[in-house]
Amino acid sequence: MHQEKFKKMEEYGRKHPEKVTLLSELRVIFKEEFLLGKGSDGTRVYLALGNNGYGKAVKRIHKDSGKDYANREKEIFNVLNAKRSNYVVNFWDLKESLDEEYLYMILDLCEESLESYVNSSSLPDLQKVVPKVLIQILNGLVHLHSGERPILHRDLRPSNVLRDVDGNFLIADFGISHMLSDETSTHRSIQRGATYWIAPESYDKSNASIDKVR
Repeated sequence: MHQEKFKKMEEYGRKHPEKVTLLSELRVIFKEEFLLGKGSDGTRVYLALGNNGYGKAVKRIHKDSGKDYANREKEIFNVLNAKRSNYVVNFWDLKESLDEEYLYMILDLCEESLESYVNSSSLPDLQKVVPKVLIQILNGLVHLHSGERPILHRDLRPSNVLRDVDGNFLIADFGISHMLSDETSTHRSIQRGATYWIAPESYDKSNASIDKVR
């Protein structure tokens, strides 16, 4: 899905080499036409091209608002039960000292989000693929919840599930996830997640919109 953008990146990079940012072996151009997605607090995900010809995704995060989230996400990705899962997006690196304003998280490049996939698919096609999507998401959750330190995602929704080039659906975005401490099997937290996707048991009961959501 990104081939045209890669061609434009190469053409733009030749004409404007000063606009190309180097992240180790990756080249990134932080312009709107190479944007893959937007998150909260100014987080942006851009297309990146490696010297080996392979694409990656670079998540650019404001240090002021997102450093804690980025470091939590790095920690989550680095635990064994996330690294070994075929249903969780692969994390490669977190660049923290390249400039004063941003952090750069390098991830595997996927084709699109589940949200985008649903919006662009017909109902008959979705009915065929739904069992596969659910099974893969549930397998990802099983892997996250298993292991010595289980991981609670806390923000599972269609925009945080990505489809890879082989058509598999992977869990992504662990910015507000929580990793249980040793020998802990439960966790109590404040309301977390996006509106309409919050787990019912973590709703803020004082919020008058809960009944409307249900």
